[in-house]
Amino acid sequence: MEREVALTTIDNPYDPIEDYDNWRAFDYQHGYCCDEFVARCLRTSSDFPDEMIEDDYERAIDEIIQFDFTGMYVKVVKEGRGGVNRNHPRPLIVGAL
Repeated sequence: MEREVALTTIDNPYDPIEDYDNWRAFDYQHGYCCDEFVARCLRTSSDFPDEMIEDDYERAIDEIIQFDFTGMYVKVVKEGRGGVNRNHPRPLIVGAL
């Protein structure tokens, strides 16, 4: 079963997968910039196969949460989703780190 994951903060009342525009506005107004944080942690680029991007995206989110000593970040998981949506406004890093 495919799934989609996203990074958010505990105080953001919006769903980053279902209500991205409101979620992003709140995220930026509070200076979190979760999308960019995840992008900085990626080891793949948009040139890689979708499966590798999906795995790396979730790995990056898990790594952020693992080292988050504040407890501010959480992972949102939606089961049964269609995997990577290349039209999603979420940034993908270009070129390997």
